[in-house]
Amino acid sequence: MKPRRPVQLTSLVHYTGRDHQTTYLPEAVTVDITRQCIRRARFHGATVTLHPTTDRTGDAVQLAHVHYGPGHWSNTDAVTDIYEIPVNALLDL
Repeated sequence: MKPRRPVQLTSLVHYTGRDHQTTYLPEAVTVDITRQCIRRARFHGATVTLHPTTDRTGDAVQLAHVHYGPGHWSNTDAVTDIYEIPVNALLDL
């Protein structure tokens, strides 16, 4: 059985006035939600880059790096979302 939420999302937030960044626990999301989030990010002017690579087991993945700069979210200097998308999940669509 295929996993229903094959994409791993990790968010990093640098709050205004703090010297450190907060890393949220990875979250499993669907490919459709991932696609919507990346499209929305591009529409709102976030920097989106894709990096083809492999995971620890040698399976092909796409890393989507979404960076929101200052002014997009309140009380933050920067927010970065990293999506780890298995290529097999993209091919199964």
